[in-house]
Order: sequence, then structure tokens, then C-alpha cells
Amino acid sequence: MGVEPAGEAPELSLRASLTAGGVRLLSVLSLLNLLDYAGSAALAVLGPDLRRDLGLSDTGLGVIASLAALTFVVGAVPLGLLGDRHQRTTLTAICATLAAVATLATGAVQAVWQLAAARLVTGAGQASILPINSALLADGYPVRSRGRIFAVHGLMPSLGYIVGPLLAGAVASVGGWRAAFVVLGALSLLPALAAFRLREPPRGRGEVAQLLGDDAAEVVLAVRQGEPPVAFGPAVQRLLAIPTLAALLTGVGVLGFSLVSLPTYFGLLLERSYGLGALDRGYVVAGTEVFALVGVLVGGALVDRVSPPDAVRLTALASAAFAVLLPLGLLLPGGLPVLIVGVGVAKLALQIGLVPVYVLLAALVPSRLRTLGYALLGLAVLVLGGLLGSLITGLVSEARGPRMALIVVGVPASALAALLTLRGARTITADLAVTADELREEQAEAFRVQAGGDVPLLQIRNLDAGYGSLQVLFGVDLDVHQGEVLALLGTNGAGKSTLLRAISGLLTPSRGVIRLAGRTITFADPTARVALGVLQVPGGRALFPNLTVAENLLAGCYRLGWDAAEIGVR
Repeated sequence: MGVEPAGEAPELSLRASLTAGGVRLLSVLSLLNLLDYAGSAALAVLGPDLRRDLGLSDTGLGVIASLAALTFVVGAVPLGLLGDRHQRTTLTAICATLAAVATLATGAVQAVWQLAAARLVTGAGQASILPINSALLADGYPVRSRGRIFAVHGLMPSLGYIVGPLLAGAVASVGGWRAAFVVLGALSLLPALAAFRLREPPRGRGEVAQLLGDDAAEVVLAVRQGEPPVAFGPAVQRLLAIPTLAALLTGVGVLGFSLVSLPTYFGLLLERSYGLGALDRGYVVAGTEVFALVGVLVGGALVDRVSPPDAVRLTALASAAFAVLLPLGLLLPGGLPVLIVGVGVAKLALQIGLVPVYVLLAALVPSRLRTLGYALLGLAVLVLGGLLGSLITGLVSEARGPRMALIVVGVPASALAALLTLRGARTITADLAVTADELREEQAEAFRVQAGGDVPLLQIRNLDAGYGSLQVLFGVDLDVHQGEVLALLGTNGAGKSTLLRAISGLLTPSRGVIRLAGRTITFADPTARVALGVLQVPGGRALFPNLTVAENLLAGCYRLGWDAAEIGVR
């Protein structure tokens, strides 16, 4: 699923996709994903042991478990911004190494504050998993097989929740919970070091190649070189202006109440209601994750076959199904076997809908902003689910027990998530059409630059902009050539100042592109634009009243170092 509806291009097998993009990238990133989730699963299974040895309450354990989410929230967005500016493979290797060392250190903690510190560092290291690794996979493999690629990568959390509990339970039964974290940390170091040798895939090549062809993709990507770095504020504003993306972020964010809280409080339920030790809890969690594995495979197979609106509906339907199946799994009589099957089926339904989210984001988010787009997804999930959700679930667990806490918090959150996500099915076709139009326009401009044609000094195409819900500019096109003077004339409220603010970087357009000498500056901040020569001399009180018009213009030439020859002053 790319910039055009699914079904307009033949499906690409997983083997063909791996041949095109290479096995190493998917293998290393998947192994990192598996071991990170194995560590999180180990904490969920061994949580009762840590609570007992370190003197934690239910709420305290929930807060400790969510501390990794805190640094994920703090670190994911800066890492997303760095990932859109620098080499992503190096960033993910550094973060993975940090997380592995923190997991090792968890085995040596002697006090609650030390455990908290270890979890904070672990979260900082894991902050690259969603934004950077997802963007690498989206750019590293053909668009037509993204569902399968993300399905393979998406299998790793479930495998981690199988391997982690089994390994942690087995090691803990022999050497205690400390030994389990030491083993997991040592294993995590291996793929972390291997990540330093990964090759960086070209950003956005898949979409351009699918829509325009391989030859055009090379030209477009070559012209993109040398563009100013992406700025955080304009990038976030542009992303949130995509209606379908906003629907997905809010929907999956609310779903985070269930996603983040379920592992920790399910482990408490197994200890209190069924009297299971660490190893037996590991077996039960692993049993439920087998169902989740099936859900990931089904979701990955479906998303490459359905239309984009149906992919959004699939995610919404999965959230709604989870809201129904989770309480059934937790409340049905029949003992532990029924619990395993019931919760497992609920996880299966949930996972079917999560794979399309990653594929949809790759299609909706401009490739220049892709890493930051995935960071916002993690931010939405963990701010709500990781922090607020864990706190509320912990308080309910203290009062009514973990079983009731999972039902009271998870069911309404999942149902609301389904309704919020469903809004995106009405807007995604238009959003993808905008992306396709922008790529075609970029191709035409790239070929003109390559051919040495007349490239305007300032170029604006299809620009929409406004203030909040008030749209002022609609599809503005404008060219200003070297040495040309252009006047904007219009009545009050026509949009003259709004256009100038957009050119200067003081206002982020909701659609369209701004170029300077053929290079895109749409997502550059005002400071970067000033350095490139984009200056605005505002009227009214912003002028120096005692200076002439020429002197006011000269005041903006400070960036040229007062070079008389360059300024053209005699």
C-alpha cells in the first residue's frame, strides 16, 4: 500500500522483497525488536518477585513498569527528528546498545530508585524501535510488500512475549530474577553491535519508484540532496494537518490504555488468582502470545490485499473486537485453560489491526518526515497508555483486583479507539491523492533541474495554509525568478500576509511545497531560511521609522556580513 490504492500493482512476495532490500536489515532490526520485548515481558512475569523483594505496591510496580515508557516519550520525538536529519542505522545501533546495558544493570539493582533508573535508561534505549526502525523498514523494502515486512517485524513483540517469559522463568527458577535480566541483557548486545554495520536505505525511494519508475526515483532523490534540515515545529504541524494520520494517532493512542497495561496486570492476575510462580506465568503468557502471532500474520497478509479505506476499517474493527473479547476471556468460567484461550483470542484480534497502522503511516507521511511520524505514534500510545493508563489501571487494581482493572480500563478505551480510528476511512483516499500529486510535481521539477532548465529562485506549488480551522490560501502557485520583482496585490484578508508568513517559515502550510533555487524548504525553520537568503521586512510598526525604504532593506543584509559587492551598494 503506497501512494496509490492497493490492487493497482501486483503483489510482491516476501522472498522477492528480501531479494530487493536485503535480508540483513530485516533480520537485525527484528532481532532487536524481539529481545527488547523479551525484556519487557520478563519484567511483567517477574514483576511479583521484584515487588516482593523491593517492597513495591501494585501501583508502584505499575509506575516502575511504565518508566521505560516515560523516557520513550521523552526520547522518541527527538530521535524521530534526528532520524529525519542523520543516519538512522547508527542511531538505532547506539540506542540498542544503551538498552542492552540497562537490561544488564537491572539484574544488579538493590533498591527501588536503582530499578527506576534502570527502567528509565532502558526506555531511552528502546526509543528508537518504533520511529527509526519502522522508517528504515519502510524505506528499505518495496512498497508492495510492506505489509509482509511489517508483519515479520511485528511478529517479534509476540515472540518476545513467548521467549522472554519462558527464558526469564527458566533462568529465574534456577538463579533468581536477577540472573534472568543479566542473560537477556547479554543476548541483546549481539544484534545491537551488528546494527553498526547496517547500510542506510535511501529515504522515500519506494514511493517515488512505485509511482514514477526507478529512473525518475534516482533523479528525484538526487535533487533532494542538500535540502535544509527538517525543523520540529513545522514538521509536526504538517503531520497533524493530515486528517487520516490525526485519526490514527488519536485512535491508537487511546488503545494504548490496553496495549501497555495488559502485560503487567495480567502477570499480577496469574500470581494472585491462580498462584503461579515465575516459570508457570511465563508458560501462560507464552501461550496467549501464540494467538497474537497468528493475528500478526493475518494482518500482514490482509493489508497488502485490501484498499486503504478498508485497511483503516480493519484497524477499527480489531479494536472493537478486542473490547468485546477481552472481558469474555477474563470472566469465562473454566479455569486457566479457558483464560489462556480467551485472552489469546483477544490478542489475536488486536494484532490483526495493528500491522495496517504501520503500513498506513508509511503511505501517509512524507518520506522527509517519516521517522518523526512514527515517533508521534509511539508518543500517542505511551503518553496515554504508558503513563495515564498504567496509573489508572494500578489504582483500580488496588481497589478491585487486576482482573477487574483490565476490564474497567481496557474495554471502554478499546471501544473508543475503534470509533476514533474509523474517521480515517473517510479521508484516506484524498490524503493519498495529495501525496501522489506532490510526488508527480516533484518529479517534474527534478527533471527540469537536472536538464538545466530555467529554475525559479522562489517557487510555490499547490500551497494551502491558514490559521487553525480557518483556511486562507487555496492551491497557490507562484514563481519568482532571479532579479525579478513581484508585487502581491489584494484586499484586506485576501491572504497576502499569510503567503509571506508561509514563505518565511512563520506559518506551516497544510499542503504544498516551497522551493528556493530548486531545493525544498517547506519544513525548514525561519532561522535556516534566513541563512539561505529568505528575508522578510514587515510593514507597520516593525519598520525603523527614521530610515528610508532603502535603508530598511539594507538592515536585513546583516547575514551577508555587510559585503558591499554582494549587496550591490555603491
